[in-house]
Amino acid sequence: MRKYRYGNPTQHGIFRKYGNFIYFFAAWNLFGFVVWKTMTAQKRKEDKDWDSKSSTDKYLAMTGIKDKIQRVKIQGFTQVQDEPADSDASKGTAEH
Repeated sequence: MRKYRYGNPTQHGIFRKYGNFIYFFAAWNLFGFVVWKTMTAQKRKEDKDWDSKSSTDKYLAMTGIKDKIQRVKIQGFTQVQDEPADSDASKGTAEH
């Protein structure tokens, strides 16, 4: 029987087989996180009330499609309210 100095290579095959993919996936997510943090830091400096905005408003400000959306409130299976996103009634916290 052959002795292996650093363990049995048949037991370490999973990481050797998928190790490159795992490294790529982790690096890709880290890159996305750094880009997102950089973009939000820039927007936070430009907009004074950035912290009081909802997550939807922040995402729309980041993507730049604020003027193309319309907010719709649905209760059950019926539409209750339909208004443009930039109206005064739509500002504030989002209702769930």
